[in-house]
Amino acid sequence: MTRSPRRRVGEGEVLPHRSSTRVPVRTVGLTQRRPLKAIQELRRLSEDISGEAKEGAAKPQLQITQSGSSAFFQAGGMTFAVRLVDAQFPPYSQVIPQQSEKLVRVPRAVFMDALRAVSVAASERTGGVKLGLTKGTMRITTESPDSGEGFDEVPIEYAGPNMTVGFNAKYFLDVLGALDEDEVELGFGGELDPAVLKPAGARQFLAVVMPMRI
Repeated sequence: MTRSPRRRVGEGEVLPHRSSTRVPVRTVGLTQRRPLKAIQELRRLSEDISGEAKEGAAKPQLQITQSGSSAFFQAGGMTFAVRLVDAQFPPYSQVIPQQSEKLVRVPRAVFMDALRAVSVAASERTGGVKLGLTKGTMRITTESPDSGEGFDEVPIEYAGPNMTVGFNAKYFLDVLGALDEDEVELGFGGELDPAVLKPAGARQFLAVVMPMRI
């Protein structure tokens, strides 16, 4: 076996190597808690590997394995090692709504631009904005003693009853910025219930954004 020197990157290590030894593997269910910096670096490396794939060739497959407190991600001749987080997460699954009574479909980029524009006038302490839903339109508003008022409207697919819910705009922007789909789907319950955000389409991704009183 030959292996090139290791290069440490953020919370993980990049281990480019070639190996003439094959070992048996088995597939199991796996739950991991990974540092955010490691996830960001893994995403960058995955994009680089996909970009280097020859046109017409099969897309590289990502293989994930775990040994002790480390996880290993292998693709395109590259192995990325991550030291896992040794911590007990709260029972987050309990706050994920099992179903949403009100469903909204909205263009992701347009939603992001409107949130950014309106949040300029939001309170620096809370970043709070209100999302007002009516048939076909989402009205985003905010006001603060220091910055004044801000509002914008976004076209949406929605046919439910009128409602208004308050959120921290930054939380929505963080999730929307991690996606690249053209449209996203929002699920709402009541005015004090968590919102569910996921990309429109087949991608398996789900984020929960907690509401706030404004």
